[in-house]
Amino acid sequence: MIVLASRTQTDVPISTLVTRDGGIVGLTLVVRIFNGANLSQFLDFNDGVFKAGGHVTPTLALPAIDAVNAPGVYGLVGGFNLSAITVPPAAASLLVRYTITAGGESGDDVGVIVFSEVVRDAILNDATPFAGADVAAILADTAAMQPTVATNLDATVSSRSSHTPADVDTTLSGTHGAGAWDGVATPQQIRDAMKLAPTGGAPAAGSIDLALDNIEADTAAIEPTVATNLDALVSSRATQAQILSDATPFAGANVDAAITSRPTSAQIDTTLSGAHGAGAWDGVATAQQIRDAMKLAPTAGAPAVGSVDEALDEIAADTASLDDVKITTARAAALDEITAARLAELDAANLPADVDTLVGRTTELVAALAFFGATLGTPTVHTPTTVTAGGFTWSVAVVGSTITITRLT
Repeated sequence: MIVLASRTQTDVPISTLVTRDGGIVGLTLVVRIFNGANLSQFLDFNDGVFKAGGHVTPTLALPAIDAVNAPGVYGLVGGFNLSAITVPPAAASLLVRYTITAGGESGDDVGVIVFSEVVRDAILNDATPFAGADVAAILADTAAMQPTVATNLDATVSSRSSHTPADVDTTLSGTHGAGAWDGVATPQQIRDAMKLAPTGGAPAAGSIDLALDNIEADTAAIEPTVATNLDALVSSRATQAQILSDATPFAGANVDAAITSRPTSAQIDTTLSGAHGAGAWDGVATAQQIRDAMKLAPTAGAPAVGSVDEALDEIAADTASLDDVKITTARAAALDEITAARLAELDAANLPADVDTLVGRTTELVAALAFFGATLGTPTVHTPTTVTAGGFTWSVAVVGSTITITRLT
């Protein structure tokens, strides 16, 4: 295979086909690249230098491209990068050698990479010995024959048939019909072509003008009939007096009678009261009527069942008895002092170990507090009194607003 490539090309195809009645898969192939000017030197892929010996990487493995869709084709995926050659040879080409190294087969194949720069230089070189390569000579020959071509072309153009616009118009009219082919179409010609307002008097068949003429003729024909009928209908219409007269013979014409016989507001009120209950239906509801409907403050004395006023009265009745339960300043102070003392005594030493004992003592404490309330209710001065309550013995003394309570046992 011969490949044309630039010296700096990065994707030069490197591939080969191994076949025998079809592609052979499962082989191992390697490739060497030789200097075309000196075949004793081949590329060391490790440093990119052509050398005769001492290679670190003398070959590259060629994997199978696609064993299913392209069996037997082995090559470098993405091609070979020529710019990786550190010292490119001056040769015009490189020799590529493919070798089977494993897989039960053996054999070699060769390919050539030709540098496109060499081909280009050869084409542009005047000394190139093959025909067509001397570009400069081709340009010189072209320049030499240009006057001859120009002269002959001018003679050909000058000898063409001479026809006036009228000649052309005659030819076109004979082929396509009469018309002014030798100039720009006039507006009337355009209208004729579009069948808007054809010349020649009568509208052309299928033209818009003919359709308009037909519409105008039809309208003119029916106009008298429409006018006559419309006038008869207008002339026979009922007058205002007939419409307002009670004696008008057609239904719905007696507007005045219908208006005067409408029900009064009192009649409407009677009808609504009979259907929905008594009420002032013929005027705007008063504020008290709105309150009655909302059950806020119904009239007739006692609150209506379910009204807000009834609920407020029940709350007032329930809370009236609470006025007799009063806590005086002295009682509040005594209660605070007793509560503080009892809380101070509920330490780790006095706190019962079981819940039942705690509940019993709490009950006794409630009884003691009730006793204190009864004892301290009215007198302002008490001599020390011994009280047994809550499982303890107390000494209670009251002087004015001062209460002294001492636990004796």
